[in-house]
Amino acid sequence: MVALSAVGIIVAFVLLIGGSWKKISMFLVAVICAGIIGATGGLGFIEAIKGPYMDGFTDFVKSWAVIIALGALLGSLYGKSGAAWRIGDVLIAKAGSSLALLVYVLVGALLVYCGIAVPVTLFVLLPFAKVIFPRAGIPWSLFPAVTGLGVATFAMYT
Repeated sequence: MVALSAVGIIVAFVLLIGGSWKKISMFLVAVICAGIIGATGGLGFIEAIKGPYMDGFTDFVKSWAVIIALGALLGSLYGKSGAAWRIGDVLIAKAGSSLALLVYVLVGALLVYCGIAVPVTLFVLLPFAKVIFPRAGIPWSLFPAVTGLGVATFAMYT
């Protein structure tokens, strides 16, 4: 049973990466992946989707709703005020477009190390990425991976 659960997790992880690569809705792919993990772990597919997955999802949204909303507001202010464009422009002018990804990852790491919560950092980095990625010729489909590298690897907390 443990081996089947491990296979289910690996299959779901590959499906999640493939869905991101093919630009399929992450909400839909995440629900399908939760069902696959539940089905291979001993729960039924439907039970996994409507039971523990939804309970965990609603608990997460309830506990982080205010922080996510304030992070979205802060990110919107950065985007609309031009601050994200100005910061991205200066950093690309100084570092060059060849180092744009490294600069983006380091800015994410700096924000997290300075104590900004990861959900807020994601909303702050979004307008910044919208400036840096096109100017450096980075495909937008890499946004989740690069942002995860810049945030999650430097601050592994919930």
